[in-house]
Amino acid sequence: MPIPVISKLVQKNNGKFKLMDAKNVSYDGSEEISIKDKVDELAKKHICFIIADAVQGVQPFECIFPYNGKIESIHAVCTTENGGNVELDIEKTALSDRAINIWTSILDDNKFIINEDGTQLYTIQDDTVNKYDIFRISVLNNTIINSLTINIEVNIK
Repeated sequence: MPIPVISKLVQKNNGKFKLMDAKNVSYDGSEEISIKDKVDELAKKHICFIIADAVQGVQPFECIFPYNGKIESIHAVCTTENGGNVELDIEKTALSDRAINIWTSILDDNKFIINEDGTQLYTIQDDTVNKYDIFRISVLNNTIINSLTINIEVNIK
């Protein structure tokens, strides 16, 4: 014999509160951002290089990343003195290998190209980031860069 309890339950919040998984539950009541999206956003960290003047060769800045993760995307903007494309390499090393100077490119063909029109060409070859990996930038072509900003988005585990 069924028990007529269900009909006595009244949903709070005028029936708008969803009892589903986090991807269907609104973060701020607007229905635009779900709780799952907000949690995913918080799981992203960034490695950012801002270099005022860069010339050909390894730049004298390194960044230690204190999380395990996976590289999702890379974005860069720059201005050059003589125009033309800019070719970069993004390298990493483990903290334990820093003293013996072993660096490997995270890019396929060791190239990140920023075209004059701002478009970018690159393929990530090694997207794994281990806790305390160190990153650095190398300018490959003979271009005088007035300002360079590189943002590497990492989804942390």
